Amino acid sequence: YAATIGAVAFMGSNDGFAAGVNGALFRWDGESWKNALSPTKENIWGMAFANPQFGFAVGNNGAILRWDGTVWTVTASGTTKDLLSVSVRAADDAWAVGENGTIVHWNGVRWYTVQSGTTDILNGVHGVSGTNAWTVGNNGTVLRWNGNIWSTITAPTTNGLFAVQERSDGSVLVIGESGFIGRYVQGSWTVIPSATAQHLLAMTFFANGRGWIVGDYGTVLETSDNITWHTVESGTTEALFATAIEGNYQWMLGTNGIAVRTGRSAVAEGNAVSRVFDVGVVPLWKSIMADAAIPVRTGVKIQFATSAGSEGPWNFFGPDGTSATFFGADETPLPPLLSGNRFARYRMTLTSGGGAGPTIRSVTVRYAYDSSAVSLAPTPQLPKNEARI
Repeated sequence: YAATIGAVAFMGSNDGFAAGVNGALFRWDGESWKNALSPTKENIWGMAFANPQFGFAVGNNGAILRWDGTVWTVTASGTTKDLLSVSVRAADDAWAVGENGTIVHWNGVRWYTVQSGTTDILNGVHGVSGTNAWTVGNNGTVLRWNGNIWSTITAPTTNGLFAVQERSDGSVLVIGESGFIGRYVQGSWTVIPSATAQHLLAMTFFANGRGWIVGDYGTVLETSDNITWHTVESGTTEALFATAIEGNYQWMLGTNGIAVRTGRSAVAEGNAVSRVFDVGVVPLWKSIMADAAIPVRTGVKIQFATSAGSEGPWNFFGPDGTSATFFGADETPLPPLLSGNRFARYRMTLTSGGGAGPTIRSVTVRYAYDSSAVSLAPTPQLPKNEARI
């Protein structure tokens, strides 16, 4: 098959579907992709499953296909607009979005239109719960569902946005044109460097937090912490429109029938906590960074804690002042809540995708008392239940 694949989704290991232009459908059986019976000739751009017996695929001219565990059938969508993305949370809760700001919702019985408040093309959708869903689109459009209405969330870009996903920590990632990655946490946006100017089109994550973004010209980005992304060689220059997880594997599909499968979910992980460091004053803690060599498919995650006493208590935090986020190796400001204590230590997690892991030469923390910098690298102190790096 040499045409474009626009959607892929799996119901479990060794069982999934891919779809593309002219309604082409293919089923993966663990060994190869085989032609599957399709009830449409419309281009298919989105696919998702709630379980092996229930799912939807969406495409041009309002096409929606329903999977019942045995066959795909055409289901009335209530629109003739092109549909570009679908999210299926449960058998009675699914969203599909598309051109001219079109949003349709499945309630377990039928699809019906929900007002979006925009005429911008909507390219991606993610339903989290009955009272929480996200959609993104052209001109930096970001909308959020609260159970009653879709409301605009002002984004820090006017670039077209192609995909959105809320992570388990409550953060929301959006990706789009010219390498844009945005992260939304508790009402605030952070623009994340992507090291690419290619359009970013789709993303997926393993349960352990490792994730991938795919895009134009074979672009693949990888993360272990949802914050720091690095480029991975994909072996193709085809545009990659779709990506999904199949068991311990990640699939990337796109133009000219390209289908790339990688097995990168097996992650070795080690944790360590540093010794307690006393700076001798009560400082204003400013920033943290690591002097590190970080090979592709490895990661470094750091959290920092301060205390008024050398015995703690030790509450480790990331850049947003919560325990849900992590610092990378690059110099990053420390949250103000850590200041006012003279004792400090860090906690570090190193991950490796099966080869050589990261090498940490030092961790440096800057503070404002006398514009000094202090290295916190010497011999980490390891609790009994943590592994040596």
